[in-house]
Amino acid sequence: MSKLILVRYNDYYGNGTDKKDEVILKTRTDFVHWLKQHNAEREAIGEMEETADEFDLIEINLFEK
Repeated sequence: MSKLILVRYNDYYGNGTDKKDEVILKTRTDFVHWLKQHNAEREAIGEMEETADEFDLIEINLFEK
């Protein structure tokens, strides 16, 4: 099995009820690149940038037959 990284918005600054699975990445280092793109998309629609501490990186297994 190979490992992937699930990026979950953790609602750190909210009331904890707005958690959301955002994306699956191949490596933890891809998170920095994804967050930069994610924030550029948010900025384009007038939303505030999000910081790394607002996300949990959860290692998951990919089953391949």
